[in-house]
Amino acid sequence: ADRSLLFNLEHPDESDSLRNFGVDDGEGFVQGENRWRFIGAYLVYGQWKKLVLNGIRYLSAAYVLTGDTRYAHQAGILLDRVADLYPDFEYGTQGMVYEFQDLVRANGYVTLWHDACEETRELALAYDMIFDAIRQDTELVNFLKKQAKKYKLANSKNSFLDIQRNIESNILLHPIKNRPRIESNFPKTDMANAIFYSILDWEKNKPRVMKIIDKFITKGTKFDGLSGEKGLEGYSALFVQAMAKFFTLYQHIDAQFLPQMIERYPELRKTFRFHLDTWVNGSYYPKVGDGGVVGKKTDQFVGVRFKKQIISEIRFSDYSFCSMYSFFWSLFQTTGDTDFVKILFKANGEKVDGLPFDLLEDEPETIQQQISEIIKKSGSKIETGTFNKTGWCLAFLTSGKGENKRTVWLNYGNGGNHCHADGMNIGLFAFGLDLLPGFGYPPVQFGGWHSDRAIWYRKTASHNTIVADSEDQIPHIGEDIPEDRKLGLNPAKKLRQGKTTLWGDGKIVKVIRAKGDTLYQGKTMKQYERTVALIDLSEEQFYVVDIFRVVGGKEHVKYFHGYFGEIATEGLNLQPIKLNLGERVLIEDIAGDSHPAPGWKAIWKIDNYYGYLPDGKNVYLQYTDFTPDVTAAKGKAWVAFGFDNSKEAFLPSLVIKRTGENELSSTFVGILEAFEKSSAIRKIRRLKITDGNGDVYNQMNVALEIELIDGKKQLIVAMDAENVNCAAPSFQETRHAVVPDWGLETDAEFALFTRNKSGEIEYFSLANGSRASVANLKFHLPDEEDFMEAKVSGKKVERIFGRE
Repeated sequence: ADRSLLFNLEHPDESDSLRNFGVDDGEGFVQGENRWRFIGAYLVYGQWKKLVLNGIRYLSAAYVLTGDTRYAHQAGILLDRVADLYPDFEYGTQGMVYEFQDLVRANGYVTLWHDACEETRELALAYDMIFDAIRQDTELVNFLKKQAKKYKLANSKNSFLDIQRNIESNILLHPIKNRPRIESNFPKTDMANAIFYSILDWEKNKPRVMKIIDKFITKGTKFDGLSGEKGLEGYSALFVQAMAKFFTLYQHIDAQFLPQMIERYPELRKTFRFHLDTWVNGSYYPKVGDGGVVGKKTDQFVGVRFKKQIISEIRFSDYSFCSMYSFFWSLFQTTGDTDFVKILFKANGEKVDGLPFDLLEDEPETIQQQISEIIKKSGSKIETGTFNKTGWCLAFLTSGKGENKRTVWLNYGNGGNHCHADGMNIGLFAFGLDLLPGFGYPPVQFGGWHSDRAIWYRKTASHNTIVADSEDQIPHIGEDIPEDRKLGLNPAKKLRQGKTTLWGDGKIVKVIRAKGDTLYQGKTMKQYERTVALIDLSEEQFYVVDIFRVVGGKEHVKYFHGYFGEIATEGLNLQPIKLNLGERVLIEDIAGDSHPAPGWKAIWKIDNYYGYLPDGKNVYLQYTDFTPDVTAAKGKAWVAFGFDNSKEAFLPSLVIKRTGENELSSTFVGILEAFEKSSAIRKIRRLKITDGNGDVYNQMNVALEIELIDGKKQLIVAMDAENVNCAAPSFQETRHAVVPDWGLETDAEFALFTRNKSGEIEYFSLANGSRASVANLKFHLPDEEDFMEAKVSGKKVERIFGRE
């Protein structure tokens, strides 16, 4: 080739330093160590995706809509020519960007595996749409026969059977036989293969197809209806989205397909409810794994992608002629759950016009009328509340209504594809904000998946949990460790589940205690247990109790990453300090106090960073700590904003560190309170707990007195039910806790008592207990209860939650 013809037309002069700027000879524009593949990108996104693929998809859809065989004829020409060449494209050896030239971790056809899977399926479905037309198209056969002869193709195209064999062998059967080419996020490859077999011969292959479906539903609904893959608002939702589209497609074959599947697999009800239950106020999802942007709302339901077009222009993951509005209507018809109607109604701007946006629906007006009647009767608001998803290890503690609604959540598992090392991470949604925000999707734009900044997002230290010995819960999280792609895409890889050991969902108290000593996958931990309680003071005011017990290792560091804003402290003498927090912990400007007295405070003055708060509204987050023998510090944690920009910021964070020479036992004790104008708490004291003989329990057992502004006092008792160090006295053995300052005796593992200004008990709750004696209260049950709460008037006890 004559390279003198390659130059920048705006700078044609040979002496111009910009003569070669932006010039791509097919191998990219090179400047220093950087290479930009302009032509390659155009050929993929312009020629292949936009013209060839979309050309086939649009022409096939046009035939379905109009019955005009000219569209099918043209689509047939394109499909046959793609089939001639498709197997020859092998991204694993030919790809030059992203995951390239790596047959262990990367493969594909024209594009990389995740795109290749979607594209191949769309080619197959397009073929299915036009099949009845092209098999009778003699002009198509004559044209392709001439082309085969002209270009000396191996397949002579002498008959339609030759064309059929070409397309089916190279676009449908080839990926079945060469699964690594389309090995993608679970269960998309299995779904593609099921579709290929269905298109080839539905009646003959139906048993094989149903076997594939049975396998991926069983695997994919194992953890509260999901696959175990993390990235709650991202990759976790991909499974649900894929299932919805797949079921909708097969509903076209058999209108009873969805009801039969739900009857056969009841867990599917949980599948399609999961992202309704976890969508806080229709605004936020907890940042569990790879997904979302730090502190930012997710104001679109992610369980499916509601769209009004019959065919998506750029998202090949969307099946043509598969309306998610119709699917959710079918879900309602099958389950009777009106929330499925409410979500499709919300997605359409809370109106019925145009629903269900499905050209294959014969009676849309009837559906619109029925939806209107349901909304009129049940309302349009989807109410979410307290739950504990023990398979996925995610608990929500929720109270309040409207703008006063708040949720504290606990993630007590880790592992799964696209996970972070984030076991026992907590979050808090209140006042319309994500006050303890997860960082979200790793910022791969700063050097790729294995860069320091991307790894920081996945480390244990970037979450509101505890790090032992500067080690991540999952060793080498985010590092470049070669693994077979099928193993790498296993949704439940390295998945570890914690266990709920205490649970209460009362009127005033919502509480969970979960153990996760196996969450540290590279070291032995005797105890790794967190107790979180949401305690309501009024419709507007509340606080959160946070008790974290850790036994194992020689160093424990608790992290709290707050919202954008400034952090002030009380009770700390802050000085610049150097803390060894381990590699890739991106926290700077650390100032600390190595000998603080318990009871110190940190107060976040929240910045209205995204403009979510009304003008003039101020929100504060206050943390009060009662952990002995710590170094307490504040710093600034680095964050980015998604993966497609260079914007950066810092979050004000707390670092609370304990160390020991031998095996360390720690109980981190704190109270979190979010409020607008002023705190509802005047004072907090940590109190001594003894057994019946007056022997004092160790620091793993906690009693806190909360003195409120209104003059009332509350007592929280949280006993160490495990006692892994066999300390004496042992609550496991005595089942007897005494708080001398209150004259309290109880056998409960967790309890709350409220005393009025006159010193009388007016409320109490017990978890894993049966008795309590304090002041005017003498209460004894014949058997231990998991959780109960009651109001007290004089000596009269009125249960408000628990068994009668």
